[in-house]
Amino acid sequence: MDNFGHLGGLIGGFVAAAALGLYKEPWFSFKRILALIAAVIILVGGFILGMNANANDARYLVYRVAEAQKDEDYQKMVDLGQEALLQDANNVDAYKAIAYGATNLHDYDTAIEAAQSWIALQEDADAYYVMGVCYYNSGNFDKAAVVLEKGLTLSPRDSDIQDLYEKVQKILNSGGQGTRI
Repeated sequence: MDNFGHLGGLIGGFVAAAALGLYKEPWFSFKRILALIAAVIILVGGFILGMNANANDARYLVYRVAEAQKDEDYQKMVDLGQEALLQDANNVDAYKAIAYGATNLHDYDTAIEAAQSWIALQEDADAYYVMGVCYYNSGNFDKAAVVLEKGLTLSPRDSDIQDLYEKVQKILNSGGQGTRI
């Protein structure tokens, strides 16, 4: 708990004591009514502030996206990401949310576009993996191989990237078709 919590408790204690009054003090005194009004204002103001303080915080976005992902609400992930981009066009977490959500919705063009923006801001093997999955599932195995190679240069031990890259290579070498992942 930070110092603001301690100060809030101190102020709240004084306001509560004034609102409730002391022993044998009249119930309807001006001081008590004023303290009761102050307590209500502080309580309502604190509630409103607490509910809205983190609405634009990037960490809160990550939390909301994780909740949507846990609930398998992929459209909500995309919507949250797009909402966050309206506030900050350089929000990497927003592009991640859009890329992962759109991939699960099979909206590969949107996912690839989000992953490319993600890479432009922060090169990450996971972004290349998302692009690889999208290209693989849309049957564009040449592009899948290229982006997965880039992902492997950033994270050579990532088993997901390695496994998908091997599948793509087998398909390219045999000239066959792949199955959606």
